[in-house]
Amino acid sequence: MIFLFKLKDGRTIRRHSEAFKQKVLLDITEGRLTKKGASTKYDVNQSTIFSWIKKYGRFDLYNPTIEIKMPKEKNQVKELQKEVKELKEALVQMQLKNLKSECDLEAAMEVFGFTAADLEKKSAASHSTKQSKKGKDS
Repeated sequence: MIFLFKLKDGRTIRRHSEAFKQKVLLDITEGRLTKKGASTKYDVNQSTIFSWIKKYGRFDLYNPTIEIKMPKEKNQVKELQKEVKELKEALVQMQLKNLKSECDLEAAMEVFGFTAADLEKKSAASHSTKQSKKGKDS
């Protein structure tokens, strides 16, 4: 259903009911009409039909996008995808190796009776000793 409103300056505003909008989209979905055909048949601007498609989230009714690539581009994309996969696998391996090292360190500290605080103190002392030696060498 279309509602027409006349403005004081002579222009006419058209409002379409929800049922009408759904009918137009249904005709397009079922292939009875193209977007251009629906525009002509129902006397609705194509941009209005596209706004209805967007409003109702019917992105399947947009024109399909076909991407055309040169063979070199296709190979480059595949190579980059392969590299990303390899880098992700390497990252996982490094994380596992780091986790194992942390577990080994914790086990060694437990065996020798060290706590994390003891280790931090020794590390800080070692760091300050190295700094003082650098100052003397200069």
